Amino acid sequence: MCCVDERQRLPSHSFAGEDVQPRLTIAVDLMESNIDEILTTDQIAELVCIFRRQLERLFKRYMPARHYLQIRLKRAHHLLQTSKMSIVQIGLSYGFSSGPHFSSS
Repeated sequence: MCCVDERQRLPSHSFAGEDVQPRLTIAVDLMESNIDEILTTDQIAELVCIFRRQLERLFKRYMPARHYLQIRLKRAHHLLQTSKMSIVQIGLSYGFSSGPHFSSS
């Protein structure tokens, strides 16, 4: 768990050619490595020891709006090609609320 003292600005480094907080890179890594169990924004913020609003600002500034969706769709696409699970099962397992929501995404 984080304490308030840990919720401070760290030296930045490069991400996609721009200077950003290292915690953004950690957050993206968490999202990608935990794609099978979708993490909420609050959970990600807690794990990288920053406030939710700080994390949201970092994503808004440095990440494409649909980045997390693209990660989930890429993994789901792979499962569609390699498993015998139904489309609905795959969609639900990657956080889509229904088959039609998954299909339209």
